[in-house]
Amino acid sequence: MHTALLDIRDAYVSYDKRRFFSRVVTHFYALNAISLQVRPGESVGLVGESGSGKSTLGKMVVGMLPLARGSLTFRGQSFHGREFCHQPLRLRKEIQMVHQDFHGTLDPKMSIFGTIEEALVLHFPEHTRAWRKQRVEQLLTQVGLSPAVASYYPRQLSGGQRQRVNIARALAVEPHLLICDEVVSALDVSVQAQILNLLSSIREQRPLAMLFISHDMAVVERMCDFVCVLNAGKMVEKGTVEEVCYHPRDPYTQKLIQAVPDL
Repeated sequence: MHTALLDIRDAYVSYDKRRFFSRVVTHFYALNAISLQVRPGESVGLVGESGSGKSTLGKMVVGMLPLARGSLTFRGQSFHGREFCHQPLRLRKEIQMVHQDFHGTLDPKMSIFGTIEEALVLHFPEHTRAWRKQRVEQLLTQVGLSPAVASYYPRQLSGGQRQRVNIARALAVEPHLLICDEVVSALDVSVQAQILNLLSSIREQRPLAMLFISHDMAVVERMCDFVCVLNAGKMVEKGTVEEVCYHPRDPYTQKLIQAVPDL
């Protein structure tokens, strides 16, 4: 049994809420007593409807949101409160995130080469520009794009191509954990299949763990080893794909599955 790469224990994430014309601040818990583990090489799915808390959990894991309570342990190092939001650069590169918004995550004024090179300069400053050029070409090839795309700008690429660039940028720093937040939901169905095939291929080629966030049970069933179902900030069910997708216990999970006719 492998030691967990990521171990979240009894985690809470809260937002402050204030009514109009009132000085009273209340706390809304977007995540409530969440616990899960991701082991090296595993793909764990987070599934639920909009507002279930799955994207909030992804942002917490990448350090964009602080813990209100509970702990997050990554590679044996434990963090509480805001500690993981200020993790050192060496840890920051080991958790990368690919977002749903493939338009807004690429700088329109920067070439694809510049976009990927930026991450290499930050995390591998000891290497030369010639090494970075070769590395960018390798990454583009790995995600199914021509090395010539390095000279393009985002406006010259399709949605699927932009998402491939985002994946290449995330892989550039050799992360241990890749968080995929609704990475195919904004793409055409045929392009969705291509991106999912690409991610499956990447998992076969390298020991990469994934936290796969989606509202689509069919996608999670295809991509993941384990599934965690979130509803209103609480985890209502978790288990293997076989257990959750084919023998669901919670009524909410059953409703999600019924919404996917071909699951």
